[in-house]
Amino acid sequence: VSSNQTDPMIIAGIAYSVFATNQFCTTCSWFSWVLLDIEDGFFSVDKCMKLLQVAPQQDKLPMTQQTETPLAVENEGGERVDSKPCSVLSMQQVVLQYSARGGPVLKGVSFDVKEGERVGVVGRTGSGKSSIIKALL
Repeated sequence: VSSNQTDPMIIAGIAYSVFATNQFCTTCSWFSWVLLDIEDGFFSVDKCMKLLQVAPQQDKLPMTQQTETPLAVENEGGERVDSKPCSVLSMQQVVLQYSARGGPVLKGVSFDVKEGERVGVVGRTGSGKSSIIKALL
């Protein structure tokens, strides 16, 4: 056996070692990403649970007591009907468009919020959360 020749078994062993090391690193990297994704999920759930435990803020006067006299409304017959102050936020079939050339960013959004309810607006990037707030203002 000549000293200039390399044994094929040594080359195969080195190639297999490089391959196995690469596979091990890929598996470790994937496992790290999965663990980080699970951890992010736990942080999100924890934040939501903390938000749900926050006591509602009390206004100086409840919404129904902010006006001392009920609103006066006339029905179709011209008769005066007393009504209670409204304490509901309602959006029905709202369509919002920022410019004449662009398409609508909100299409047919409807919801009702009653007095004392908490509302969270959640969604993916670009789903219209900020547009809903702009439509309210």
